[in-house]
Amino acid sequence: MAKERAPRATKPEMYARYRQIVERFVYQPEPYWDTIEWIEQEWGLGQASAQNYYTESKKILKELQNETYIDSLTEAQGFWRQLMKDSFLDGDKETAITARKELSKLAGHYIERQHVDLTANIKFEFDDE
Repeated sequence: MAKERAPRATKPEMYARYRQIVERFVYQPEPYWDTIEWIEQEWGLGQASAQNYYTESKKILKELQNETYIDSLTEAQGFWRQLMKDSFLDGDKETAITARKELSKLAGHYIERQHVDLTANIKFEFDDE
């Protein structure tokens, strides 16, 4: 006999499932197929549906991580901008310039100079024939 088909989930149920899966990714990391099996058993789904839930939940997790990164970057930029402004107004140009460099690094426009030592000992040998 064929497996009885689970009733179609409503939108709120789907979002609740995504949330559960994302929480599982974060708090109970496990191999792909173990997660798929858990999804299948938890909601009585087939493998294809479980894989779709898994894929969509991974997308949601990536979006959340990107938002967290952007929030963190925005906060850091705000700090360095304020420090640069305050330092410049106080006449501390050295700190203002350092703050500007840090802002440029965060934006990806500034690369620290690196000194590379290219000295080598070369020994020449000639055959005296």
